[in-house]
Amino acid sequence: MKKISLIVAVYNGEKTIWRCVESLLAQTLPDCEIIVVDDGSTDGTHKLLEGFKDKFPRLRLITCAENRGQRAAQYLGYLAATGEYVSAVDADDYVGPSRFESLCELSVHAPIVVSAMTRVETDGHTHPMAKDLRTGLVPVEEFFPVLYGEPTDKLFPRELVLAGCERYCLFHGDNAWRQSANMPLFWAMLKAGRIIHTGQADYYYTNSPDSNSKTITLERADQELSNVLRRYVFLSHEFPEYRQTIARKFRNFLDHNIWTKISMLLGPDTRQSLEGRYQYIKKTLDAAA
Repeated sequence: MKKISLIVAVYNGEKTIWRCVESLLAQTLPDCEIIVVDDGSTDGTHKLLEGFKDKFPRLRLITCAENRGQRAAQYLGYLAATGEYVSAVDADDYVGPSRFESLCELSVHAPIVVSAMTRVETDGHTHPMAKDLRTGLVPVEEFFPVLYGEPTDKLFPRELVLAGCERYCLFHGDNAWRQSANMPLFWAMLKAGRIIHTGQADYYYTNSPDSNSKTITLERADQELSNVLRRYVFLSHEFPEYRQTIARKFRNFLDHNIWTKISMLLGPDTRQSLEGRYQYIKKTLDAAA
């Protein structure tokens, strides 16, 4: 069975990090590397992690002198990993004990394995987070328009996602991927050409009332609109055979995620200042799709 590396990026997670790490230590997969990246925590997280490292030799600790951001911290984990396959777990989430053994078994059928998830509310109630996607082997044309580039619901080859990061940096400049942090996995999924999707939902996503996704500034909104076009241009250049599929994805993402969020969180006057950019990007993607 393939060796896999599990990456946890944590910033000020002293309240939840043990639950996360404990669920990884309990995995039934025998050859499983655990890498925790402390992303410049200022609370008691680092002290806890030092104790974990001394007690559990399987756990590797990487310490950042300053906060770099979750995706940058995860990337450090990918670079340090020795596993052929990697996956990420957010520090306030946790997983079932057989999760990665099951995903590893499925990886013989396709380069990337994608799973369902379970949402855990603050009151402890859980809800399935099923994807609008059939289970089994799924080609690019079906899965790409509906999947996000998050690493937590996926098991993927380490070299493939690192290649995606390298390609994006070559296209847009060093560290450009930090502004569109999911791009390496978007690239990897298109390069793979197919995934295997399982309905197993033993990744437990904790719903946080303090999520940054519930706030947005004008500067951030403008950047998110620009990134939609930036992503489309890069991916359609890399994979011209999937140009229409890529355009459909970002057209849906533009309306159902970015513009909906902007409309909900910004006032009408502020929103109006972004209307022209939104309409331009919308027309560009409509023409390509």
